[in-house]
Amino acid sequence: MEFNSIYGAIRLNRDYKRSINFIKSLGQDNYYPFINTNIFSFGDYQIPYYYEEMMLSFAATYKGFGLELHDWNKLVLKLEHILRNIDFTVAQFHVDSYLDDFTLTWVCKENFYPPDDYLNKGYQLKKNDDLYFGYGVRSMFTGYLRQELNECDTLEGLNMGFSYPIVFAPAAIDYVRQKFEQTSHLPIGSIIDARLKYGDPLLDRVDEVLYSLVLAGKIDFAAYRRLEEIIILEQPWYQ
Repeated sequence: MEFNSIYGAIRLNRDYKRSINFIKSLGQDNYYPFINTNIFSFGDYQIPYYYEEMMLSFAATYKGFGLELHDWNKLVLKLEHILRNIDFTVAQFHVDSYLDDFTLTWVCKENFYPPDDYLNKGYQLKKNDDLYFGYGVRSMFTGYLRQELNECDTLEGLNMGFSYPIVFAPAAIDYVRQKFEQTSHLPIGSIIDARLKYGDPLLDRVDEVLYSLVLAGKIDFAAYRRLEEIIILEQPWYQ
């Protein structure tokens, strides 16, 4: 069965207007895995219909999600891009994937302060520059694990090469850097062809790197069916 679902909630901090305006700015998403504005539910803005902090809910269905490493990498890249642009405290997403079910949780370091030993038995969180990340069912108010975490609860347990923070394939980064060197003379707004041969083992890993540049606002896809024409929005592409 190819049906998969992702659902969850984001606990906002204080800046509701900025957060919701960013979610609205997502509009229609043309890049798989799709995350449109309409996939979110904003709840009610008026007291007493929320207490202390608002919760945004999220729900989507996908076809055959999770078979490949690039599915997971691009999902994490996209969700973290959203979280970095809103004022949130804790976000939790349950992924019913093609291979297994996982619960992914992010905690904002700026708005939430777990103990210094963020890898202790109670939290078991991984550390990024501005986020904590962890697996398993957790409290939306403390980030604390509600049940023991096992290897099978983690994406690393799939043995697909997933690691957090996301690590791009060196060969894919080299390909993108070479492409930048070849096109560095072109002005902003130029369109180039960055496609690889279909079936090339680098295809999906290069796609991850380019996708991260799309989220960073450096490039855009003129047509997104794997790798096709790319519009340069900012130079350099990759540092």
